[in-house]
Amino acid sequence: MYDYREYCPIAKASQLLGERWTLLIVRELLSGSTRFNQLRRYLPRISPTLLKTRLRMLEDEGIVVRVRAIDRSSLEYQLTEAGRELGPVLNAIGGWATRWQYEKFKNDEVHIAGMMRDFELLLEPEKLPGTRSILKFLFSDEPEQTWFVEIDGDHVEACDYDRSFDVDVYFATDTTTLADVMIRKCDIKQAVKDQVLKVTGSKAHIDGLAAWFPFAPYVD
Repeated sequence: MYDYREYCPIAKASQLLGERWTLLIVRELLSGSTRFNQLRRYLPRISPTLLKTRLRMLEDEGIVVRVRAIDRSSLEYQLTEAGRELGPVLNAIGGWATRWQYEKFKNDEVHIAGMMRDFELLLEPEKLPGTRSILKFLFSDEPEQTWFVEIDGDHVEACDYDRSFDVDVYFATDTTTLADVMIRKCDIKQAVKDQVLKVTGSKAHIDGLAAWFPFAPYVD
């Protein structure tokens, strides 16, 4: 960890949080990942060795703690109070980058599993019509990837396999368009009008789409 040797809070925070992959690991822990393999799934480009090194560093700095899982079968990583306080910091960074760095985003950087996990976490079930809904996502640029989101009462779950449920709403688009809609770089109503986002199925769901569709917390 590089030491700036400055008596400055920003310098001290940068020494820790400026390390490669550190903020993204915190992002995943804030999103609910607790196990090493979960972190690997949503951070597929980090090596296992480096992930272990960064987690150990975060433990040493009091950001992360390891605890025994409820079933006692494995260890889990959890954020401490200091780690959880980084939530608004990451949201502020995400909002800034959406406003000022968007032109540097690249289409091949969209990670579908992470995006659908965010969809699951951000969706508010009470805003949908009824108590049970099934959403299906088809991606023109990744035809082998088909995702489903199941909403049952307060439970929301995204998965990449068909459970043979009746589908209420079908989304057909490309991965970048869905990502852009979620960060509000593409207006959802305009995307539907231009048919870059095709939505078919239940009229009740489609009529209220703009109200229940989950948008990232760091954009207005």
